[in-house]
Amino acid sequence: MAKNKLVAKFFYDVADLLELKDVQWKPRAFRKAALEIESLPEDIEAVYARGALQEIPGVGEAIEKKIEEIIKTGKLKSYDELKKQLPIKFDELSAIAGLGPKKAKVLFEKLGVRDVKDLKRALAKHELHALEGFGQKSEENLSLALKQAEARKTSRVPLGFALADVEQVISSLEKACGSAIQEIQVAGSTRRMKETIGDIDILVSTNNAARVTKAFA
Repeated sequence: MAKNKLVAKFFYDVADLLELKDVQWKPRAFRKAALEIESLPEDIEAVYARGALQEIPGVGEAIEKKIEEIIKTGKLKSYDELKKQLPIKFDELSAIAGLGPKKAKVLFEKLGVRDVKDLKRALAKHELHALEGFGQKSEENLSLALKQAEARKTSRVPLGFALADVEQVISSLEKACGSAIQEIQVAGSTRRMKETIGDIDILVSTNNAARVTKAFA
């Protein structure tokens, strides 16, 4: 159900960008819709085909139209417009663990951090020390997270290639384990639909751990 993941990815990203713009309630609405879509037991295209998108909790008329746009085009115009309005390259910064919209906004407003290059400069000069909500420990954590993100980037594959492998792995597990699998879902960077994937994380709920473990081996 790759389309479910794509729609959820867009909505999580829109929520982050709206939060950067200090919009008060829409980020929560988009995150709720994203979470519900991630949890759907069926392909969202099937839900759309029978005209039942608004039966999904958190999906009203406005969000329904955005889902339809993503299903039909694979894009979301309002997301692209938001990115153009903001000086921060948050899709770049969000790959760094611990750096969410609120912290990214502070770094931009106080230190002019727009992207990873600017963040490296600020970390090298220890400019985060004096910022409220940061300090030396936060600076050390971000520095480490940045190094880890760069290390992962050198050994990652494009999302499109990874999704094909994900579908194959899930299909193979379902065939091998049958009723032993109670629930199966993708986690990690694949779930978040990052542009590149380092590894595939899959979570399985089961009533027969031995059978599932054997299938994974």
